[in-house]
Amino acid sequence: MQTYDRHGLWRSYSAFFFKVYGLASLYIRDMDQTQKAGWSKRSGLLAVMGLALLVRLIYLWVYQGMPDWTMLTVDNFYHHHWAQVIAGGEVIGDTTYFRAPLYIWCLSFLYAVFGDGLWVGRLFGLAIGLGSVYMTYRIGRRLVSPTVGIVAGLIHALFPIAIYFESELLLDPLFTLLLQFAVYRSLGWWQSKGIWLFVSSGLLFGLASICRPTALVWVVVFALLPLVLYGWRSGMRRAALFLGGVLLVIAPITIRNIAVAGDPVMIASQAGVNFYIGNNDSADGLTASLPEPLGHNWRIADVVYIAEKELGRELTPGEVSGYWNGHTLEWIWRNPGKFTALYLKKIYFSFSNREISNNRDLPLFFSRVALLKYNPLGFGVVFGFGLVGAFLLWRQNSAARWLAVTVLLAVLAGALFFFSSRFRLPILPWFFVFAAAGGVSIWNRRGNMAKLVTPIAVLLIGGLFSYTPLVALPSSSLVQSALVRGSHYYAAGHYELAREWYTAARDADETFPEVNLDLGTTFLRLGEADSARYFFERELAFHPDRAAGYANLASLYLVDGDPSRARQYASEALARRPYDVMAARIMIRASAADSTVSNGDLLTLIHEMAAQTDNDIFLLNDAAGLLVTRGMMSPADSIFAVADSVSPPPIEMDDTAFDREFRNSRENWRRARAESAFQRGYLAGLRDDLQAVIEYSQKAITLDSTKAEAYINLAGGYFRSGRQSAADSVMTDAKRRFGRDALNRFMLR
Repeated sequence: MQTYDRHGLWRSYSAFFFKVYGLASLYIRDMDQTQKAGWSKRSGLLAVMGLALLVRLIYLWVYQGMPDWTMLTVDNFYHHHWAQVIAGGEVIGDTTYFRAPLYIWCLSFLYAVFGDGLWVGRLFGLAIGLGSVYMTYRIGRRLVSPTVGIVAGLIHALFPIAIYFESELLLDPLFTLLLQFAVYRSLGWWQSKGIWLFVSSGLLFGLASICRPTALVWVVVFALLPLVLYGWRSGMRRAALFLGGVLLVIAPITIRNIAVAGDPVMIASQAGVNFYIGNNDSADGLTASLPEPLGHNWRIADVVYIAEKELGRELTPGEVSGYWNGHTLEWIWRNPGKFTALYLKKIYFSFSNREISNNRDLPLFFSRVALLKYNPLGFGVVFGFGLVGAFLLWRQNSAARWLAVTVLLAVLAGALFFFSSRFRLPILPWFFVFAAAGGVSIWNRRGNMAKLVTPIAVLLIGGLFSYTPLVALPSSSLVQSALVRGSHYYAAGHYELAREWYTAARDADETFPEVNLDLGTTFLRLGEADSARYFFERELAFHPDRAAGYANLASLYLVDGDPSRARQYASEALARRPYDVMAARIMIRASAADSTVSNGDLLTLIHEMAAQTDNDIFLLNDAAGLLVTRGMMSPADSIFAVADSVSPPPIEMDDTAFDREFRNSRENWRRARAESAFQRGYLAGLRDDLQAVIEYSQKAITLDSTKAEAYINLAGGYFRSGRQSAADSVMTDAKRRFGRDALNRFMLR
């Protein structure tokens, strides 16, 4: 197994960290003395912000030298690819938002200006993180005192999980910052009665909501706050102004969903399936998996298909979400005991010291980065001191009391879904503030043992609760992490490394879904067909209801020259996932290679498969090319015509956007359309339609200027039309682009 090892760097790095940590400790301990000696509040803030920047820059420098730098996980890839599409000009989109769009809008703007490199997104995360550290300081200062603000900011500046997530191209850090802005603005309600304060607070909460809709829990709580502060009549007016600000931001998203998709979804449509992920018979509360046969690798197409099959009609994304909401509520009604146990488990993990991710083994990753590995700060420490701070502030500070209740309600609402450390990120700044208040209070009471008894007892109880592993982690997390790493190396063409990680996953649990499948695929790439067959058959033995194993065996039989067996296994795959593009393409190829399948039956099959896969352009091009080999020129041209006119799937619901390769990227789609246009030009030449040859060849070149065959086709069309100078011009351009030898090779094909 390959490991990342920079021992010399780690030693110097950890030495640096402990020096910084020691200086920070001295700074906290001597805060009162340094202030008396003339240290300004601004200098303390600048020290915290400088430290936060330095730590994050060093982290990114180390990170970019690791293989993990390009190992984006599922959600990261989705955000990255969606932002690329918007930066390319598709701003409005084509269907209901599956996820809230604000973070993607910000990322796409940066991509459009600076390019779509990973450094752009990660430096954006760094800027968000610095803003968040600053807001933690401001909130701590306003809520308690300047000293608490400085200490809270210092905790945030060094907190490892915050540093980690800020660079992961995820929306959660931006959501955290927006919530901080919104709450900070709202804290002014205790001191001011300005009307603009309520409207601007609503606007900020609205922005947080279109970053992650769970902010609506905070909106409900803060909408009630004016009623408590100002009484019924005056409070209603202020609450209306606040909610008006929220709706002013959310309404354009709702209107857009209606206008684009005819779907009255307020913000995004993913809530229903997320609700079901967290509450079903196989849910563990921690992993984003669905019951078998979907498991960890479920797709949007799967949940749409199940809902539409159950209801017997085509559904909008909002209706699909509604179906899964109803399905989940029905399960809760029938299983109140299971739901309660699962709900309490998720609440426990919300306060546990363990850091959990769906797609990466965080303890393993942290162990390979010195700044994270040797960082003594953890959630358990913050939680223990935070309980002390909340306990001490409860009676004397009404704003702190209200905020503590809001954080608790956010945890209770989040536990309705499933837990991941990044979902806890938005409430961490409030824990930092309470922890700072608790730590400063304990320090100030250090000379009075009687006053220390209660805070120390609360600290120990909270810390023990957080650090004690009361509930075991699911074993699947380690297997899933190994599979993710293996898939990264597989996609990059490093098949030996991929096999090592897939083997590690199999050693951990050979029955885990797709472990054997991934191993078999890797062996096939390495030219070991017998081993590939063995592992594909093992996959089917463990998971006979999953389509992927049948599709891979079908592909293997097709390569072996047995189209009949290939059709048999492809049929089994399609029986389980009729919309599976890979299985449909194998079915068409196997049928075209089978002499017992007539031309008419092949054409009927192609139309059937195209309908089931929403006219996937790659399938259409494959199918039409196979018709050409059978001499079916006219049907082939018709199918190429369909391929030449289809649009890519809406990025908002495109499953391939979650993958490294992003098969349906706009660049890949343009190339596929260029192939369709080129083939139409080629077929037009066979029937001597020279004008069509020229038209389709020009279109192919416009779509993909690297397609040398299209230049040859276009030059031939001009030459046969008697336009010698135009033909010479095209060939001159082609020779300049591709070279004479490359063109000769193309013409000899």
